Amino acid sequence: MDKIKEKFLAVQDKKHQSYVEHKLSGILVITMYAILCGIDSSGGITCYAENKKEFLENKSGITKIPSKATLSRILNMVDAEKIAEIITGIMSWPKNVI
Repeated sequence: MDKIKEKFLAVQDKKHQSYVEHKLSGILVITMYAILCGIDSSGGITCYAENKKEFLENKSGITKIPSKATLSRILNMVDAEKIAEIITGIMSWPKNVI
């Protein structure tokens, strides 16, 4: 499993697991990559993910891109401080780890 995606497994997924179509860790990986590229809206993040679909699949095993509405709903359910802490930690990794 991708080391970055693995780190996001620490974030509690509050969705009802029988209805999960998009893994929370995958959504957080997509969001992190998009934000690091300067994208700051859910529509922009979704567009970024569609444009980088091959990269996301090869790097993190993400095969399905969430819609703007799904992305917004899920991001509103997570602990932003925990996510920021994880991203800050990832950014401190040596380049050869990422």
